[in-house]
Amino acid sequence: MVSCYGLVVIIKVEGIHPVPKGNSGRIVRAGKYPKLLPSKRAMACEKALTTELAQHISGAPLAGPVRRDVLFTLAIAPSWPKWKQEAARARRYLPAGGGRTPDTGNLLKLLDDALEKSGIIFNDSQIIGGESWKVYGDVPGYLIRIEPLPQADRGSPGEPLGGWFVVPVR
Repeated sequence: MVSCYGLVVIIKVEGIHPVPKGNSGRIVRAGKYPKLLPSKRAMACEKALTTELAQHISGAPLAGPVRRDVLFTLAIAPSWPKWKQEAARARRYLPAGGGRTPDTGNLLKLLDDALEKSGIIFNDSQIIGGESWKVYGDVPGYLIRIEPLPQADRGSPGEPLGGWFVVPVR
């Protein structure tokens, strides 16, 4: 599902489990230098996510700086006790690490690469920031929000970037 509000793009992808971008630990020789191979699970997720994202977008990739916000929905384990499943559905039980939940940074790496390969953005270096959250839900997936940001040019001074980190200029 894609929704566009002004210049903001919102995409909801359901049924694809968020997987961190990671290496398989296998090393191969690529010419003169050794190379780590990506994990098969990450490659399969990136391919499925890229295909899903590409179906929803037509036209040229977004140019210039963009903000990327994402909500990763991780699957609730059927083996969990009933109280834990209910708390997770109500978002009172959150992914807290401990080695069982994927690292947010690696989830973002895979998502950013999929956004680039699907043609939504030109290059993942355009992403200058955003929020990312991990929650549990019955249906795993992604809720992605991409907002192009204004850029100053010769004829226009542009808008200053705002946020919690802005310090008043004296």
